[in-house]
Amino acid sequence: MKKIYLFLVAVLGIFMASAQSIDLLYHDDVIEGNELAITLDMDQPMRIDYIHIQNKANTELNFRVEMDKSGVSEGNDVMMCFNGTCMTETVSTPVLIDPEETYEGFDLQYLYANGVTSTVVVKFIDHNTNEVLKTLNVIYQVQSSLTSQNSKNVKLSLNAQPNPAMSATNVAYSIPANFRNAKLVVRNSLGSTVKEVNLKVGSASKVSLNVSDLVNGVYFYSITADGRPLVTKKLIVKH
Repeated sequence: MKKIYLFLVAVLGIFMASAQSIDLLYHDDVIEGNELAITLDMDQPMRIDYIHIQNKANTELNFRVEMDKSGVSEGNDVMMCFNGTCMTETVSTPVLIDPEETYEGFDLQYLYANGVTSTVVVKFIDHNTNEVLKTLNVIYQVQSSLTSQNSKNVKLSLNAQPNPAMSATNVAYSIPANFRNAKLVVRNSLGSTVKEVNLKVGSASKVSLNVSDLVNGVYFYSITADGRPLVTKKLIVKH
């Protein structure tokens, strides 16, 4: 009986050691499952998406990221970046996260010349044990797939002027009526939200965005709706 008990304890220990120890966050929400769909704005040549890695364990985590780009359409490319430095390699150097801390320096940059759907497989791996902590299938697709149900023919659009902005910028936008809970979200270069404004759907409109309290630099402003980003563009603040 004692041998059986010790065996069960050992099995439980192995199971707990192999349990997932990280969460991936996208726009401050935990990514459920292993798929992340990203919609492209064909007026832009590049898409930047920050994915935060949260260490849920009470010990430090030494991880690396490996990327499979075999599903990327011809003419397009994906790079992974750490703290603003992008790499052409598909395997990163190790990154250390303290216990119960979140690493916010990781992002994917998708360079695209066409709207053909691409898929990249991103694996987050414990560098010490080679255990795959999380696999994420990132799917890049064209915007039209989200707007085809719009009965009022209102197209998705977003544009801020002036850009660069000194103290304020006017953000013109339109959002199809089939979307809900639309917001204008402004994030800094680390992916942290610095401003958020509720938006109307079903018609073209405009909001004035005060940027006088933001430090000089590059920001990214997005329309989000139904819990996902629809379009993202770059905003430069220069006082």
